[in-house]
Amino acid sequence: MPRRASTIFQNEQWQVTNFGMISRSPYRWQIDADQLLATDNYDGTELYDWPLHIITRRWVKPDLFFEAFELAIDIHHGRYSGDVDRDLLRTSFDQARRRLQ
Repeated sequence: MPRRASTIFQNEQWQVTNFGMISRSPYRWQIDADQLLATDNYDGTELYDWPLHIITRRWVKPDLFFEAFELAIDIHHGRYSGDVDRDLLRTSFDQARRRLQ
């Protein structure tokens, strides 16, 4: 029998679950715990991918995503490869905010 996701934290738009993160509304978006620290190259700089990718969705409230994403990283430490680089995380958030301007 499949396990059900249980909520560890939620804000107005996101839930952190035992499996990762799930958007609450208005659309369904899921990020599995083992993919939280995925990176990609943005304008010659390697950054965490999810903040820059998710922020492009018009329905996403950036501060709510950043809050849940950072908590998900802390909660799921050990389920993804490597350790979070807090400076890189801040830079990724900053670059995501700049893309909104």
